[in-house]
Amino acid sequence: MGGRSFLAGLFVWVPTIIFFLCVFWGHLVYCPAHDMWVDKLCIHQTRAKLKESGVNALPEIVATSDKMIMLWDPEYFDRLWCCAEVAIFCSSKGGPTEVEFVPLWVAPWVLSTILTQLLCISISERLFSLPLGRESNWMRSASNFLRVAGNRVLLEECAVLI
Repeated sequence: MGGRSFLAGLFVWVPTIIFFLCVFWGHLVYCPAHDMWVDKLCIHQTRAKLKESGVNALPEIVATSDKMIMLWDPEYFDRLWCCAEVAIFCSSKGGPTEVEFVPLWVAPWVLSTILTQLLCISISERLFSLPLGRESNWMRSASNFLRVAGNRVLLEECAVLI
């Protein structure tokens, strides 16, 4: 019984914890080879002077970028600055080959799938880690229920035959 818990911890919980640590705190790790610029975060959204200087620098920043990752949603091209960013990037790079589309629904879907799998693993670990060799109360009641239900089906089949 202890071996199964250890394996679940080693092969399920440890990698999951490492994944979530990287997702939520990976941005704090400095990697000098890959500097990133996120327009929503780097252009000030409330102070007019800072916003104006950020928007004015936008063409230069986008044109000097090596790659564009587009967090796409259905309204993405309804926003004029998004169209301008893509147009500037594609014209400076000779086409859209360096644009990577990432739909915004992917991240919540992946996280909810991981959490659902963890919940299922936790439930199955609790259910299947019962002590072997002894019948617990719920096992006895489940087997009694199945025996009674089986007898009812058998009696109904006999009644149909008669």
